[in-house]
Amino acid sequence: QEVTRGFMGRKVFTIEEKPVTNKGKLVSILKLAVLAFPWIGIQSIWQAEFSSTTPYLQQLGLSAFWSSNIWISGPIAGFLVAPVIGSLSDATTSVLGRRRPWMLG
Repeated sequence: QEVTRGFMGRKVFTIEEKPVTNKGKLVSILKLAVLAFPWIGIQSIWQAEFSSTTPYLQQLGLSAFWSSNIWISGPIAGFLVAPVIGSLSDATTSVLGRRRPWMLG
């Protein structure tokens, strides 16, 4: 067993000699498949929503440009708002904690 020490003698990592087998690799691939499997259903639901909502929005009078841009507005808002709320949350000093005052609901 080889131990490498870092700053102030803290243990950084350990290298242990173990036999290389494919069993661990197969288990990790199966775990990955089990974790990814629910996303098939989630993506199917999103696809059904996209395919039915966009034509409906166009029937309501929205142009093709605006009915397709509606789908990107949520991710763009999350991309811009999440870091701001995260920074504000990190700077919060409250009796309730750092995160709880920013949670809605």
